[in-house]
Amino acid sequence: MYNESHSKEYNYIIIYLIIPAPEQVGVTESIKQFIHQLKADSILGFKSGGSMQKISPNEKLKQVAEVLVQIVEDTSVPRNIRRAATEARDILLKEDQSPALRASTVITILDDMANDPNIPVHARTLVWNVASELEPIAVEK
Repeated sequence: MYNESHSKEYNYIIIYLIIPAPEQVGVTESIKQFIHQLKADSILGFKSGGSMQKISPNEKLKQVAEVLVQIVEDTSVPRNIRRAATEARDILLKEDQSPALRASTVITILDDMANDPNIPVHARTLVWNVASELEPIAVEK
């Protein structure tokens, strides 16, 4: 059976691979959002540049904070959600507490954000992805 949603996703992936800089090419807003989602999904526990060296929890928290900036800057997201994303980002960037404590605190904020009925679907997915990236850090001692 032909499923249109899978076809669209496949086309987006092809476009993503062909167009290296969507901001310069003028692609539609939905494709830009999908590309940003792919970038957010690609946060891995390894340094970029081909090395497979494990990154520190503080570096991981900085990466996650960068992803939260996408929510903060997205005008389709309600203000209360953007405010919570800003608060979460600020907590992640403070280095006066342990990474585990910061990650745990932010996971609580993200859970509240994800349960808000007004959050757009693309932002909720991003919040879930960020929370899943923080969970391993939150359980470290």
